[in-house]
Amino acid sequence: MNEKNILIGDLIPGKIYYQTRKCWSYGYIFIYKSPYYMRTGSPEKYESQREYCAFYNNDQEIREATESEKNWLNACITAGKFVQQLNLDKHYEVY
Repeated sequence: MNEKNILIGDLIPGKIYYQTRKCWSYGYIFIYKSPYYMRTGSPEKYESQREYCAFYNNDQEIREATESEKNWLNACITAGKFVQQLNLDKHYEVY
């Protein structure tokens, strides 16, 4: 995994990234140039209605998603709903 902050212009369509800001208590796992993304933190949610809008701000950080984060987003996409991270090993139980 690359911990380096990635600039918006360097994002690759189809790759999974994690974005947060210093003022947020949450972050977003998203597939760049796709309608799939999820919010981590309170409230957690999964969306597939519109393209995630990654943006640039002085205090934002974008990095490549970890394998765990990629698996979590892919589980939500497969289920078509938000999947609790704790349930990933329980065959994608959803709520």
